Amino acid sequence: MTALAQNWAGAVAAKVSDPLIPYMLAIIENESGGTPGVEAYKATRLTAELPSSGGGTIAANRALGLMQTIPIVIDDYNKIHTDIATYEEMRGNSLADGYKQIDVGIWAFKNNVRILERILGQTLVSNNRLNENLLKLVLVAYAWGIGNLRNKLDVLRDLNLEPNFNNLKRTFPTLGQPANQPLVYVERIFRKARKYSNLAPVAAGAGLGMLALIGGLIFLVARGHI
Repeated sequence: MTALAQNWAGAVAAKVSDPLIPYMLAIIENESGGTPGVEAYKATRLTAELPSSGGGTIAANRALGLMQTIPIVIDDYNKIHTDIATYEEMRGNSLADGYKQIDVGIWAFKNNVRILERILGQTLVSNNRLNENLLKLVLVAYAWGIGNLRNKLDVLRDLNLEPNFNNLKRTFPTLGQPANQPLVYVERIFRKARKYSNLAPVAAGAGLGMLALIGGLIFLVARGHI
């Protein structure tokens, strides 16, 4: 699975700063094993009608793609992008489909980042260094939903506790269980990310820049633009 996920390093490097690359690859490995077009085995209540490449829409009720994006989030992506994600792209297994799935998944991740940076007054990446507390909260939101997380952070404030990951974990040790285990998810992603740390040098990102360039060219070829 590591090798398959690592194949998408170029696509990821084109979308996020260097320190985040190992974590995006860890999400891809965890969610799909690096195989594009994967559909979740379990249905979600957060359904949506997704556009079909053949016209009309298709009802989607399962997380889709390399980063297992839920239908309602794909719909949110489509509302603000002209290059919309079709159901077929999110279920497809071609190189171009995989790039689209990463595009949507990373947009969803970044949307959680923007929300949490605003409400917490923190920055996820500064001077090429990660705020690990904020990253862990972003991962909780990715796995469990930003609305659910915000509710718990509000409870921490009501208890006069700093709204950070450690207090979240101590105060709600069974968070999301039994249907979801976002605290376990965070630990798993951090553990998997260590395998990809060599792809994100702290000082120089020249190698990753080349990966991003190559990945971008492959995407354009796959989409028929070159």
